Order: sequence, then C-alpha cells, then structure tokens
Amino acid sequence: LLEELKLCSGGKLDEIDLGSVYILAGWYGTLAYLLKQDPHIHIKSIVNVDLDPICEAISQRLNLDWIENWRYKAITMDIQHIDYSKPFEFPAWSKNKDQVVSHKSDCNTIICTSCEHITEWSNLYRKFPKGKLLILQSNNFDIPEHTNRSDSLEQFEAQTPMERVLFSGELDCEIYTRFMRIGVR
Repeated sequence: LLEELKLCSGGKLDEIDLGSVYILAGWYGTLAYLLKQDPHIHIKSIVNVDLDPICEAISQRLNLDWIENWRYKAITMDIQHIDYSKPFEFPAWSKNKDQVVSHKSDCNTIICTSCEHITEWSNLYRKFPKGKLLILQSNNFDIPEHTNRSDSLEQFEAQTPMERVLFSGELDCEIYTRFMRIGVR
C-alpha cells in the first residue's frame, strides 16, 4: 500500500498529503503506525475504527505518540454507522484530562484494507462522498468470515467505481490474491 501510494504521486514524494484519514476495520492500528512513520506521507490526523473493542486499547498504545494532540484516535464502532459526509464526532478527554468533551475529525482519505469482511459493502460504499481519496483492498481467499470477497480484480473494480483511478492491481500471495484500488470516488 505504501509503495503504490508513493508511485501514485508520480514520484513527487513530498506531495503525498492524505489530510485527515479514516481507517475502517483498522484492527490494531498497524497501518496507521506505518503511515505516520513514513516521512514522505503527510497526515493531519487518523481515526482508526474497528468493531472489536480489544483493538481499540492496542491501537491506542501502538499510536500513543499521536494521541496527545488529537492526531490519533481509535474508536470501537460499526463503520456502517458513520456519516462520512460530515466531521466524525467522538468523545475524548479534555486537554486537562478532567472531563469528557466532544471532538470532531474531518475526512479527506478513507482507507479500508478489509473490504472482504464487510457484509453490507455496497451500502457502505454508497455512503462515501464523491471527491474523497479511497484506498481499498480485498482478496479472493475463501473462508467464512470473508462475506464480501472478490473473485477477481474486475469484480473488485465493479464493487468500487471511482471517478479517477490512480492504481488498480493485484498481488499474488500464493494461497490467495490480494486486490487494491487507489482513487477518487
């Protein structure tokens, strides 16, 4: 993902600005960690959303260096319940850590590397506003929890129509094929 994202920028590494990022089904926040470590990728903030409450604590610890100034927040919730057309509002501790306040985060980039796990994918995709940068991955690995797997890159492309495609490709992982698309909705 990081390599292809850099290639999409046309080799102008200092020009990769993802702005405020939502990572959907982001698990333990590993992708967030990798994105913020790369000196050529500029990010204002990251909200990592996952349904599993165990992921939130691990993700917060892994990305502790960005929590202080609200640059990183892990949230436990269903990604189907987010209104992607307006800033995401979530509870957070005040700067003095003495009360819970409401914090808002805009979204410029939506990343989901687990599209194969999203049962209501077409409903979710329709919620993504036009003009947002999307970085999406899926695969053809046939296991029960992959309720939305794609059998081919063409099928994944049909599930993820984009106004401007920056990258569309696949990676052979021996026992399955991973598909990725980067583009503007």
